[in-house]
Amino acid sequence: MHGNGQAGIPTSGGWGGRQCCYHVTSRDLARFGLLYLNQGKANGRQVVPAGWVRDSTRVTTPYTRPEAIDQDGWGYGRQWWTGFDGDYSAIGVFGQYVYVSPRNKVVIVKTSQDINSEENFAEVPYAFHAVADAAGKG
Repeated sequence: MHGNGQAGIPTSGGWGGRQCCYHVTSRDLARFGLLYLNQGKANGRQVVPAGWVRDSTRVTTPYTRPEAIDQDGWGYGRQWWTGFDGDYSAIGVFGQYVYVSPRNKVVIVKTSQDINSEENFAEVPYAFHAVADAAGKG
């Protein structure tokens, strides 16, 4: 990674030891998206198994299909939300996004502190989809 990323486990608040709070730059998030866009390869070297990339960015269980979770057409893979036309996204707290569009060869990163991110969720994927489509035609 380019920056000095950090990950932390909350010490208070009763989160039960779950991992949280991945602190990196927007550039690092984009590089992570590119890693997935390139099927787990970075600089020509396979660093994440291509099978894992494929399986983690697809709905793999019936209870995470879009019709089962009612999230505006999104399903859920393994830490990735699965979207339209094969696109997928990592979505973090307060509206953080890494959006990957393999068909357009586009990665979009959004950092923010949107305290209404759950209410605004329905808008963002459609905007990213439109931007990826426009960039893919360029």
